[in-house]
Amino acid sequence: MMQATFETIRALRTRFVVIKNSRDEVTFSVDEARSGDAHGPAIIRFVSPAHTWASVWDDARTEWRDVLGFQIPEHGEINEAFVKAVGHRVKVSFTNMRSPLLRWGFTANNVEVTVKE
Repeated sequence: MMQATFETIRALRTRFVVIKNSRDEVTFSVDEARSGDAHGPAIIRFVSPAHTWASVWDDARTEWRDVLGFQIPEHGEINEAFVKAVGHRVKVSFTNMRSPLLRWGFTANNVEVTVKE
């Protein structure tokens, strides 16, 4: 089950809107997701998010720079998504493929994807 969820997140190339952002959960509404045979708009819920981070690519120095004070954006575009299990948590990150390139993410206890067909 978790492997299918991971594959859904890794395949995201869509716009998103954060519909809930609290200590208990971060929930995205996405325009398009694919889970098995189902595809369409979806809700992605991250339980107990923590350790939010962001880095921006510095072309001149050819290195990533931390973005201090970063907060999860209210909406945007996901052009690349990564997810992996880290201990008993899930680590996710997203990029928007714009210039400057921004990668951001967090860890969560669990992730749930519901595709609205």
